Amino acid sequence: MKIDSDVLIIGSGFGGCLTALSLRKLGYRVCVVDKVTHPRFAIGESSTPLADRILKRLAARLELDWLAPLSAYGTAQSLAPEVTVGLKRGFSYFHHARETAFEPCGNHASELLVAASTSDSISDTHWLRSTVDHYIARQLANADVKLIEGFSIEKITKGNDCWLVRGTCQGGAGHDDVGGPLELTSSFIIDASGAGAVLADVAHQRDMSGELKTNTGAIFGHFCDVKDWNDVYIGCGGEHHAHPYVCHYAAVHHLIEEGWVWQLKFDNGVTSCGVVFDQTQADGVAINEENAESNWRRILRKYPSLETQFAKAQLVTPSRLAAKERLQHLRMPGAGEGWLALPSAVGFVDPLHSTGIAHTLAAVEQIAEMFSQCKGRVEFPTHESLLDYGTQVHAEILWIDELVSMCYSAMFDFSLFATATMTYFVVVTTAERDESDGFLSVRNLELVECVGQVSARVRELRRRHDHGVISDDEICTAIAWIRERVEPYNRVGLMDPAKRNLYRHTAPSDKTV
Repeated sequence: MKIDSDVLIIGSGFGGCLTALSLRKLGYRVCVVDKVTHPRFAIGESSTPLADRILKRLAARLELDWLAPLSAYGTAQSLAPEVTVGLKRGFSYFHHARETAFEPCGNHASELLVAASTSDSISDTHWLRSTVDHYIARQLANADVKLIEGFSIEKITKGNDCWLVRGTCQGGAGHDDVGGPLELTSSFIIDASGAGAVLADVAHQRDMSGELKTNTGAIFGHFCDVKDWNDVYIGCGGEHHAHPYVCHYAAVHHLIEEGWVWQLKFDNGVTSCGVVFDQTQADGVAINEENAESNWRRILRKYPSLETQFAKAQLVTPSRLAAKERLQHLRMPGAGEGWLALPSAVGFVDPLHSTGIAHTLAAVEQIAEMFSQCKGRVEFPTHESLLDYGTQVHAEILWIDELVSMCYSAMFDFSLFATATMTYFVVVTTAERDESDGFLSVRNLELVECVGQVSARVRELRRRHDHGVISDDEICTAIAWIRERVEPYNRVGLMDPAKRNLYRHTAPSDKTV
């Protein structure tokens, strides 16, 4: 069987599907294929104010009334039970010492809470991706976009004027009931497959993962019966009334010697949890699916408050803990004649600080703008515009890497980590107020230079710590210097000692449901 389209998109996650809907709106014939079927397990689940803003614009631009509710928790709840989300009021960080229960401090020095909204109704959301991706994919048929699931690619070739993709489809897997051998032809192809690297060979992409400073691996899954962290925190003697929000209604980060533990609570009682291991440490942990369970149990035993929290927890999905030896990847170029890749297919840095959803949505918006400059479905983006896109995505990934790896370098001291993290939030809040400088203000050269100086200072402190020649006074002096250095960009009052690491609102005040 043969199917012809103007644009073929490989990957039916939310990014691939929204790109398909954007291009169909412009008149292109679009086909989307995926090797698996919906619903399916996926991570990359935490939205942000910037992601919400872009999503709302996309919904308006594409006239998708069914999409707009996802841009805020108050309206996203209306999509239940088809879509499952969780309340995300902000970002919560807690520092744990090994073999010791979590120790709250009167000045909250062992925690950091940064609110991103003023109320639950306009807050961000966690996306249970199996439901969100499925919900968006189901809308393709209504827009006359062909979706073929269960499609195994066997060969991709590029001719003078079209792409040819050969493979096999399991019958009845998608919305178009096709089965057996399948040939797909298209004038343009988009890689939305994430780390799948489906175009790596034919597009002559180079593996440039070595450029990335961040080096982490992870074990993760979805659990039920995880005790709410706020209850554990109170049991440890914590003053929860001072918090700007209930601390587990957030992207929760538990900092441990090995790296950190994430927790995202969904409304259906499921919690996404994972341990991220910093592999830059001398005693980095070997990570694979065979030892994932033993490593998970080892971490819980080492940190008593986490062990208490997971005492009754059970893994829901997948059937065994997932594991990834290294989370990072980077391939270049990110676009070329007749093709491009979404950011997640070009590279990925880390789940720390939740950049993934916003970065994907920003690219979807940019791709739609590029195609809108073309003269209908007979024309495609110019080679120059595609190269500009690829160069920009590469720069954005390296910028995210600089910000995230800086925070990892600071993890040896929680006060320094909190300062590095708030430097990241200074960047984010700058970008939220002015998106004209690219994703996370990557083209704001003065800001980039400022952060580069902060990052260099943090990395030098980490080097001195690793050599055992650092003092508390040096760290305090560096924190004061960082606070002063970022002050011109700090418009929301971060790094204020009087706030005692508790920040009630940092996102733009113009957000509405």
